[in-house]
Amino acid sequence: GQYTVLFLGFDEDQELTDVIWICQFDIAAAKLHILQIPRDSAVPNYTSNPTTKINSVYYYAWEQDSSKIQRVVNCVQENFGIPIDAYITTVCTDVVDMVDLIGGIPMHLDEQIMYEGDKIIPAGDVVLTGEQAEWFVRFRHDWLQGDIGRVQNQRRFMAAAMQKLLSIVQDEGRLKLYSYLKTIYQNEWIATNMSVDDLSKVADFASTLSMDNVVVNMVPGEAADYVAADGNKYSFYSVHKQATIDMLNEYFRPYQNVMTSSDTALVEYVTNYQYTGFDDTSATLEDMEEATEPPRVNN
Repeated sequence: GQYTVLFLGFDEDQELTDVIWICQFDIAAAKLHILQIPRDSAVPNYTSNPTTKINSVYYYAWEQDSSKIQRVVNCVQENFGIPIDAYITTVCTDVVDMVDLIGGIPMHLDEQIMYEGDKIIPAGDVVLTGEQAEWFVRFRHDWLQGDIGRVQNQRRFMAAAMQKLLSIVQDEGRLKLYSYLKTIYQNEWIATNMSVDDLSKVADFASTLSMDNVVVNMVPGEAADYVAADGNKYSFYSVHKQATIDMLNEYFRPYQNVMTSSDTALVEYVTNYQYTGFDDTSATLEDMEEATEPPRVNN
């Protein structure tokens, strides 16, 4: 009753997976559960990069016997206990073409976003162009909580994108949605092991959902620092193991045996927690439609 897609968003060099989402379509319950994995999450047993961050697994995995994408799939499955059925990857620059193809993404911005230089998205009701959409999902420097602020802000983009999907079906029809998917597929703006028919079926199911049946969670944890073997100090995201297991059991494993600590490869660096505010971040996309932006450094 479940079909799970791993979504990865690459940087320009196509080495680091700076966006990592698990999208689990619960067919039986008519729900979609999305798990955001912060790119800085520490997975020291899966990457040779001294930062230990999960976004480096694709390019720097210890494992060399399988494809790069399979290394990420293995890491996700063994740490989070969610079987992956398919994957979709895209590069940040391809987001521009996809958003422009569908005519932009309507959103409301509390304050303007200055991505860099003259790359500014004004405050208020806007329709994000492809370029602006890329700036929006990648923007992080002004958020008080850095990359976690970006992860939280990306939820607002998810809600707006979902609303756009629903409006395409309502205003233009399912055949138009399928034609968009075919264009995206043929232009190779995504890489995937799914066929265009598979993509259409997934999008078709998603378009039947209400906004309150799409639930988003983020991996529980907190920011931390450590000095690596190379002598450099790195900031990373230390997963809160038990809170993560509890969240996975509640939202992502309703039909499986209960997951325990021995069933996961998660490494918990910080055990004397300094912050537990991210231990429960569950929210629906309906909640996100009315959500304000994360706190900024200057606020």
